[in-house]
Amino acid sequence: MRITNVEADIVRIPLSTRFSGSVYQIESRCTVVVRVHTDEGLVSEIYSGDERTGYELLKDLVVGPMAEAVKGEDPMAIERCWQKMFALTPHIGNKAIAMRAIAAIDIALWDIAGKALGVPVRTMLGGYAERSPVVRFAYYVQGRDTAFMVEDLVHQRERGIGGVKLKVGGVAVADDLLRVRAIRDTLGDDFIIVCDANQAWTLDEALEFAGPAKEMGLAWLEEPCRWQDADNDMRQVRLRTGIPVAAGQGESSSWGGQRLMDTEAVDILNIDAAICGGISEWRRVAGAAQMRGIRMAHHEEPQLAVQLLPAHAHGLFVEVFEEERDPVYYQLNSVLPEWDNGQIIAPAEPGMGLHLDAAVLEEYKVY
Repeated sequence: MRITNVEADIVRIPLSTRFSGSVYQIESRCTVVVRVHTDEGLVSEIYSGDERTGYELLKDLVVGPMAEAVKGEDPMAIERCWQKMFALTPHIGNKAIAMRAIAAIDIALWDIAGKALGVPVRTMLGGYAERSPVVRFAYYVQGRDTAFMVEDLVHQRERGIGGVKLKVGGVAVADDLLRVRAIRDTLGDDFIIVCDANQAWTLDEALEFAGPAKEMGLAWLEEPCRWQDADNDMRQVRLRTGIPVAAGQGESSSWGGQRLMDTEAVDILNIDAAICGGISEWRRVAGAAQMRGIRMAHHEEPQLAVQLLPAHAHGLFVEVFEEERDPVYYQLNSVLPEWDNGQIIAPAEPGMGLHLDAAVLEEYKVY
């Protein structure tokens, strides 16, 4: 079997509501859809990432030099394909988008391999479990107060969600702590709460939040400290308060994950396969993390995380957005994994288990 062609489309869907984190606002959801064709008629169609800027370069790299690197190769020779694509990165000015382009094709190759072998990708990666805990995001949204958010989470728990990933750092620390307290008091001690500050706080502010939050049973605190000395400051937060710290979503390679472990900045790595070079690079990070007792999460992208996290004994929570925040997930996918008793059930179909709606793809294709 040989790779004959690589195609890509950029999909962009405007959001009906503006969602805010501590230092940013989201008004659209964007992704790259990749199709890898083979001479035996086996085709992969997957999507990955949320590149709202620079997506023209992303697509051009996928269908241009990255595609040329893998054409004629055996799609089962995933590591050889990866290394051939990675060898092109010194010649590409934007290394971050180059790694996203590698990721898009790499994920498609894992999908083909799973389909060829008749097994899900999670089985190929280790097959530790068939399900993972699932948490739902909660943002700052104008017009939605804490009572609204808590009521929504109660409803989502009834639907099968096991916890919340709460955006913090956009208001006073005391006000964010009140939101955590309201969730804990209403949803109970077994409801997972993780908080994500997106590097909004000084070290002092992070410590002010982390102490009380730990007492409320926070599962982890993500990217609590500002960028300029984040590794050292995160190390201080975890050592001085005992709260588990997570980071890694912006790292574009396994070397970035290695640095976070070397600096003792994290207890959890939430490396994103769509950003860091694909499933091949993500599993390299996961192997190193397991040797150091570091747990693995995954930044967003539930269609990827549902294959990666249950495959590993040290995998944690799959993250899902609400319907308005991620129309790609809820509209582009014609079949979605089920939630049950706080967990998401991984697809049992071969490969990535994705079924993309051609009509939605055509409607929102922008490049």
